[in-house]
Amino acid sequence: MWRIVALSFLLLSNLSDAQVPERLRARDAFRYLELTAEQVKTLTTIRAPWVKYRADATQRAGSIEAAIKSETRRVNPDRNAIGKQQIELQNICGQSQARHLQVTTELRALLASAQLAKLAAMEEAFTLMPVIESAQSLEFMSSVLAGPPAGMPDGKLEVEFTYVRATVAPLPGCRPALQVIRSGANLDESGKSASH
Repeated sequence: MWRIVALSFLLLSNLSDAQVPERLRARDAFRYLELTAEQVKTLTTIRAPWVKYRADATQRAGSIEAAIKSETRRVNPDRNAIGKQQIELQNICGQSQARHLQVTTELRALLASAQLAKLAAMEEAFTLMPVIESAQSLEFMSSVLAGPPAGMPDGKLEVEFTYVRATVAPLPGCRPALQVIRSGANLDESGKSASH
């Protein structure tokens, strides 16, 4: 159980995303997955167009959402214009999902089998987060755990950590409840993990 809880540390942060630069958040995953310098270089190359696309698409989606809000505040809103803008948001969402899946697939292809096994362990830990939060709320578990930081050998340094679920922004144009995530996990037709 300690291993799964420890792995969940990689998925959680005690600071908001805005407070921690991406390169610092990525460092723990790089260390845990034992990425080589060549893998990090290739990862950076693959992610660069995605990062730019996501920023541009987020800006476009934000502009469309603002236009929808503005139009709905009018005395006589133009329902056709709102409908067209909502369709445009859906298109941005669909394009974002497709590009995200493509990038995720390319990045996973970089990993060796041992690294993929570690990634699978992180995904398993992630599925336990609601259970962990429930156990914490019932006082079965502390929300503060003492242990070495991720990637540090036991006994070298001990720090108390308080972790909360990391917030992940939805893909551009997508509403959080409507976002479909296909991270490359082995899913059956219903979207449930085929391994269970």
